[in-house]
Amino acid sequence: MQKKLDQSGSAAILFTMFIIVIVSLIAIGFGFLVRTDQRATLDKTLSNQAQYAAESAINKISLGLTASPSTIPATNATCNGGIPSQTPGGFPSGVSITCLTWSNTPDYLMQGNLDTNPWVTPIQPTSAVINSFVITWQPSVATDSATYASPITNLQLAAAHIPVLKIVVGDSTMSGASVAYLIPSNVQTGDMSGLSGNFIYASCSGSPLTCTATISKFPGAPINAGSSGYVSINALGSPADNVIVKGFSGASGNGNQANFVGSQVIIDATARAQDVTKRLQASVSLVPSSWRPSFALSGNVLCKNFEVDGVGNDQPGPASSNACP
Repeated sequence: MQKKLDQSGSAAILFTMFIIVIVSLIAIGFGFLVRTDQRATLDKTLSNQAQYAAESAINKISLGLTASPSTIPATNATCNGGIPSQTPGGFPSGVSITCLTWSNTPDYLMQGNLDTNPWVTPIQPTSAVINSFVITWQPSVATDSATYASPITNLQLAAAHIPVLKIVVGDSTMSGASVAYLIPSNVQTGDMSGLSGNFIYASCSGSPLTCTATISKFPGAPINAGSSGYVSINALGSPADNVIVKGFSGASGNGNQANFVGSQVIIDATARAQDVTKRLQASVSLVPSSWRPSFALSGNVLCKNFEVDGVGNDQPGPASSNACP
C-alpha cells in the first residue's frame, strides 16, 4: 500500500518560522537600542558628575587663593604622590578628584567673553623683561570670518564679525601708556584718521579661527622683571573669546617667555566618575574686575594735581608743587 505525503502545512510552518525570526530580530534590535540609550544616559550623568566635581575643586582653590591665601600654597605643580589636602570631598560613590594643580605665576594670561567693557589686569613679570607681547583671540561665534565692509570710519565696526582688539599697555603710573589696535588681516579698516595709536595687523587662520598679533612698540622703557604695569584689552565690533596674552624678552615675540605674578591663577582639575573622566582648566583673576578702570579709557597720561597731607589739611586741594609730568 502506497502512503501519500501531505505537504499542505509546510508553507504555514515556513511562514511562522519567518515571522518568529523577524520578531526576534526586532526584539534584539529594540533591546540594543534600549541598552545604548541607557548607556548614553549613564555616560551623560557620569560626565555631569565629573564636571561638577572638577568645578568644585576649581572653585575651592580659587576661593582660597583670593579670600584666604595663607591657607593654600601658592602653587601645586604635580599630582605625583597623591592629590593635595585642599581637594574637596563628599562626592557620591565612584566620584573623585584624580588630579588638581594650580599656579599663581602662569606664563600667560587669559580672558574669555571679552566685549566692549575693558579687561584690565596688572602685569608683573617674574622671570624675564617684557619687550613684546603676543596676543591671540577667537571670535565668540565660530562662523565670524567675513570681512567688514569698507570704508569703516574710525573703526565703527559692524557686529557679528571678527573682533578688533584695543589694547593699552603702560606702567603703574600710566606715564608710559601706549595704545594699539589689533586688526585681523581680512578686515578692511577704512578711515582711521580720528584714532591715535599703533595699528597692528593680525594673521587669522585655523579651525576654530584664531587671530595672532605681536606688539613690539613701547613709548618708554620695557617692563622689567619685578616691576609692575597694566594691560587693558577690549573688543570692538563683536565679542572675542579665549584672549591670551604672553610676554617675551625679544622685540618680536621671541626670546624668553615671562611669568606673571599677582594677575591670575591657572587651575587644572581632573575628576573621575566611574569610567568617565573630565578635565577642566580655568584662569581666575586675583584682582577685582574694576581694578584701575580709568586705565582702560585712554592711552594718554591722566594726572590730578591734588593732595591730602593728613597733617594740617585733611581736605583735598591743589598740590603745592606740580607733581604732574
